[in-house]
Amino acid sequence: MGWSKDEVYILYKIIYALDEDLKLINSIYDLEHIIYYKNNFHNNILC
Repeated sequence: MGWSKDEVYILYKIIYALDEDLKLINSIYDLEHIIYYKNNFHNNILC
């Protein structure tokens, strides 16, 4: 997945707000994995 720096920053802020216990995202891979998981989770709940 390709993300601009602004998109990554916004997504990081959203994810950090959603996951209060999340202290650190170690890499872009982790960020994308979390986004992928959250997207699938929300899709499964909403569909």
